[in-house]
Amino acid sequence: MNNFTRLKTFIYIFLLLANIMFAQKYTNLKNIQRKDKKGNVCAIYNIDSPQYLGEPNEVAEKFLKDNKNIWGFYSDLKDLKFICAKENNRTNHVLFKQIYNGMEIAGSEIVVSINNQNSVTMVVCGYQPNLKIKTVPKITSAYAENVLP
Repeated sequence: MNNFTRLKTFIYIFLLLANIMFAQKYTNLKNIQRKDKKGNVCAIYNIDSPQYLGEPNEVAEKFLKDNKNIWGFYSDLKDLKFICAKENNRTNHVLFKQIYNGMEIAGSEIVVSINNQNSVTMVVCGYQPNLKIKTVPKITSAYAENVLP
């Protein structure tokens, strides 16, 4: 099992457990938000979104565009890359990653959970708005290839 598969598995298990935990504890509340240390919204639970038309990845993109101001996304989501969509127990989980200068940003996963009525129910978001990172490599690709056997 490669690292990417492990990461996806971890994210799906985390989302499933979080969904169960918050659904049981906060069934009468709507739009429960969690923020990170910088004040960015990193999770919204119990979302009661309208129904969207389309495949899960299209539904997720439409929802993120409609709510771009919550997370500071570009209006065209140009720095998000669709990774995959998985169905688990009649809920689809759509995974995106943030891209900066053509590179995926570690820890920037965005997972949108969609119920069987095509309504978004939860978003977990590691997106970092206004990202500025130096992307000049410190080593050559040839050196990096020779480091590992």
